[in-house]
Amino acid sequence: PAHLALNTIWLWLYCRPDRRSFYLAPFLGVLAIGLHQPIVHALFAAPFLLRLVRQRRWPATIIFGGIYLAGCAGWYLWRMHFQSVGAASVGSIFNPANPKMLIIQPMNILLVVGWASLVTPLLAVLGFRRFFRLSLIVQDAALSCLLTFCFYYFFYLDQAHGWGYRYLHGALGCLMLIAVVGWNDLSETVGAVRAKSFLLLGLACSLLLQLPLRCLQAEAFIRPFARAAALLKAIPAGMVVFDPRDTWYSGDLIRNDPFLQNRPLIGTLHAVQPEGVAILQQSSNVQIVDHSVLAKLGLSTERFEDARYDPFRLGRGK
Repeated sequence: PAHLALNTIWLWLYCRPDRRSFYLAPFLGVLAIGLHQPIVHALFAAPFLLRLVRQRRWPATIIFGGIYLAGCAGWYLWRMHFQSVGAASVGSIFNPANPKMLIIQPMNILLVVGWASLVTPLLAVLGFRRFFRLSLIVQDAALSCLLTFCFYYFFYLDQAHGWGYRYLHGALGCLMLIAVVGWNDLSETVGAVRAKSFLLLGLACSLLLQLPLRCLQAEAFIRPFARAAALLKAIPAGMVVFDPRDTWYSGDLIRNDPFLQNRPLIGTLHAVQPEGVAILQQSSNVQIVDHSVLAKLGLSTERFEDARYDPFRLGRGK
């Protein structure tokens, strides 16, 4: 949601080049780069920024480029200062020859369709068909969607869990613009009355059928994690730890106060040597939770010995 919000506001500012607020866009972009992964905003904004160069809008190009360059340098220095010693590099998750993604990525199209309002994907298809007749800003929006989606063909890992296809969330605002073009095309083809009937029927199905179903699915997915998090917080100890290899996505259970004022502190045994585990076991102020406890709460407890696990085994538990 944060990527979607910042990128959508960025696009709104970018679409108003005649106003001073246009030059707020790169500052917002720098903020978006610092969220989660910098590549999300970079993929979204690249077609729009290249348009500045192609149109030879040199003052805007220099200002945008300078702000982005300074922002990227700042985020890089911040990361170098705070990142852990064992942090993974980009190269460890980027693979230009990954045959598995040839299967997984088309499956992600179904996630886009299944989690969007029912009419949106259909209208977007109509909009993409008119690509060469679109306005320049909408052409760039279409390229932003395509660039974002195609880039992840070369990622070693898929998105794992998420509501819909979360790697495309940053470009959903662009997808809506394409859908609006599709709506105009549909209205011209079948008439305004029939197009409105189609839209109202699709919205009704989304609100009455699709939305309740997604809410039930989201609650069922979150329930075991919420139970486990509540259990860990209720343990009377100074620190509670567990082996992250025992539970699928167990990192989501680590919810500590930013200033570490909460008790118990929640942590994992990641990178802790056997002798360190033995010391923790002897401490009266540390509670180690094993996989059997988490399994009773409904969490998947298949042990992952390698962090670079096969994406097809995500979520399988015993």
